[in-house]
Amino acid sequence: MRDAFVNEDFRHATMDGDHSDTYLHVNLDFDFTERVFSYHFYTFLDILATLGGLNASIGPLLRLFGPLFVFAFLWNLSTIIRDHLKANYIAEVDKFINIAKE
Repeated sequence: MRDAFVNEDFRHATMDGDHSDTYLHVNLDFDFTERVFSYHFYTFLDILATLGGLNASIGPLLRLFGPLFVFAFLWNLSTIIRDHLKANYIAEVDKFINIAKE
């Protein structure tokens, strides 16, 4: 912010408006705050470390519940196969009954 008594040439203005005085005014407008910039680089090894950490935390849970997931999948697969076999059996019985009626 400029001082009210300093003109464009950074000299003190006299009361009569004459700019011929020899006082030198250096405008040192600074503060003592310190700015710190920190840059964080995320490299390929950091990505691998993150994936390794996730594997270390989730891996034991998957190994614990893995057999249950396999069992649930096989149960659903057997249900689908049973329903298709039942539908095929009903279609074959209907076909046999229609042939027997003729």
